[in-house]
Amino acid sequence: MSIASRKDTDHSIEQELLALLSRQASRVPIPVFLSMALIAAFSSRTVDTYICVSWLMIVLSILVVRRYVLSHLPDLKHFELKQKVSIAVSLSAINGIAHGMSLYFFLYIGDIERILQTLIIVGLCAGSVGTTAGFRSIFMAYLIPTLPTLSLAWLVLTFVDGFNWIAGSVFLLTAMFTFILFSMSKDSYRLFSESFQMRAQKNELNEKLESALEEAKSANNAKTRFLASASHDLRQPIHTLSLLGASLSMRPLDEHSKRVASNMNSAIQSLAKQLDALLDISKLDAGIVEVNKETINLSSMCHFLCNEFSTTAKAKNLKLVNNCPEHCFVYTDPSLLERILRNLISNSIKYTEEGTVTLFVDDISDGLYDISVIDSGVGIKQQDHKLVFEEFYQSDNPERDRNKGLGLGLAIVKRLVALLDIELSLISDRSGTHVKIKVESSHQKREQKTPMIPDTFLWQELNVLIVDDEEMVRVGMKTLLESLGSTVKIADGSSQTREMIEHFRPDIILSDFRLRNQDNGLIAIKHVLEKFPGTPAILISGDTAPDRLVQAQQAGIPLLHKPVSVDRLKQAIFASCRQSRESIHEQLQTTE
Repeated sequence: MSIASRKDTDHSIEQELLALLSRQASRVPIPVFLSMALIAAFSSRTVDTYICVSWLMIVLSILVVRRYVLSHLPDLKHFELKQKVSIAVSLSAINGIAHGMSLYFFLYIGDIERILQTLIIVGLCAGSVGTTAGFRSIFMAYLIPTLPTLSLAWLVLTFVDGFNWIAGSVFLLTAMFTFILFSMSKDSYRLFSESFQMRAQKNELNEKLESALEEAKSANNAKTRFLASASHDLRQPIHTLSLLGASLSMRPLDEHSKRVASNMNSAIQSLAKQLDALLDISKLDAGIVEVNKETINLSSMCHFLCNEFSTTAKAKNLKLVNNCPEHCFVYTDPSLLERILRNLISNSIKYTEEGTVTLFVDDISDGLYDISVIDSGVGIKQQDHKLVFEEFYQSDNPERDRNKGLGLGLAIVKRLVALLDIELSLISDRSGTHVKIKVESSHQKREQKTPMIPDTFLWQELNVLIVDDEEMVRVGMKTLLESLGSTVKIADGSSQTREMIEHFRPDIILSDFRLRNQDNGLIAIKHVLEKFPGTPAILISGDTAPDRLVQAQQAGIPLLHKPVSVDRLKQAIFASCRQSRESIHEQLQTTE
């Protein structure tokens, strides 16, 4: 330890000592005064009562002053630390002298009273070891006027009337006890000092841990902001390509052009899925994913997922087995459970080169189902079992093969099982990997129903207002919706939206969330709703920042994330228009 740091520690110990004396100042006076009053009481039988009472008043005055000064001493700002310690030493010395003055009565009282006086003074000296934490200068300032003086009084008494061996023995005992208390004070101060240093080190460690935690949080927030910004900037052109690709596919093309368009759309969808993984992480970190549990047909879900991944498995010569019993129903959030199983199956197929991937469901006790995804892949090393559930970690993809994803699948699974409050376990060795979750079973049988767009829905009668600050996105959306037969108007922000609605009444608004110059889609939608209340609206955004997601959710407006597939966009438009019409119908019935 350096000289400077040792000085700082000493100063801190002295500050801690002053705080201890301040606390003790309110506890000690009453028992000390009662002890001194007892000495005055039995001494008054042989000593002038006036002298005894006067001494007792001096003791009381010193105790009151000492209590007041010590209780305020740590807060006195116009005194330096050394001066405060000197004041405490002086008060201790004055207190010790006042108690030592009781030895005036020593020669006038009987042997029993002397023994009792000795016990009281020895007890007070022993107690001062604790009340002063053995701090040498303060402890010795009280000890010297009391116990050594008492010991000398017994020495004098030994030879007053010949040799008094009892008085001599008490002299030796008090002298020995003086040295014992001195040694105890050294040990007490050492323990006090070590305890303080340990607490100081603990506080320093806590500060370092808090600082490290803040740095980790800051780094995590920076990562989230980076992902959100990168996602937004990437989603804009991908969204445009998706819209233009869909529009192209609707046109009459020759076979070669159809294959090119199909491959292009497949590539766009693959990239969109990777961005969706980033979006899922942002949503979960933002805490805006809601759990909506219901009874679902697990058998149908497993059958659907195995059919979906069958082509991918066949491409790698893998056998995909669905081992789920018929009529298996569970109570959970269907979309979140499907996402978990989809990620687990996809992950197993990616990292299995030959053999089998099995989706296995077993009915166990306590109303639970074990849902397992088992593969015959290379397995996961023991030291990687926890790491595989972290973001962007891939144990067997050092070359960062894009076909193996971004390393977010299991990170999303980890967050989703925590959100659903279900158990997740992983067993893996060289023979393969076994990931298992436990889901609550249900005896109610209710099939999921996906709302379909009826053939009677007339796109040709739909007036759509598109608000986006990216010209290519506006063009792509306009091209797609016009190919469906809709009438489309476009605006680049809330200001142009206000001008547009002066001569155009939209049936629905499709607006980007984040626009230029602090503008946003909520402002544009607000302008439309002020002029045409009840107009349905959809926010379409490439922004995945958690605070943005929360803001959109609080606004109560449906939010789609770029790139949006044609089917998903059509479904969202239909759902919003239907909900708006149902709301208007209910209002009319209420008015009637």
